[in-house]
Amino acid sequence: METDRRVTARPGGGREERASGPDSRPARREALEAFFLWAAALALTVGLSTWIGSRPSTAMQGVPSWAAWGVLAPWLVFFVLHLRLFLSRSHVGRGQ
Repeated sequence: METDRRVTARPGGGREERASGPDSRPARREALEAFFLWAAALALTVGLSTWIGSRPSTAMQGVPSWAAWGVLAPWLVFFVLHLRLFLSRSHVGRGQ
């Protein structure tokens, strides 16, 4: 397999060749998915924590409700979603 060579300019005026192999596109797509899932989880965490935290406080098993529903729940959901996306594209568990 041949790799694509890209020439990029360096800050000092020089040029640098960089190779992009066949694995660069799926890796880039997965990195972008991970970033957008992280950003969505962050926005949801801040929004839910603020909204739930502004109401009268309650606790579930000793954990404040804003922490359980505003922090733990969104990050757990987005972690499972990211894991599912990863496993649907990988060869893990397929015997290959």
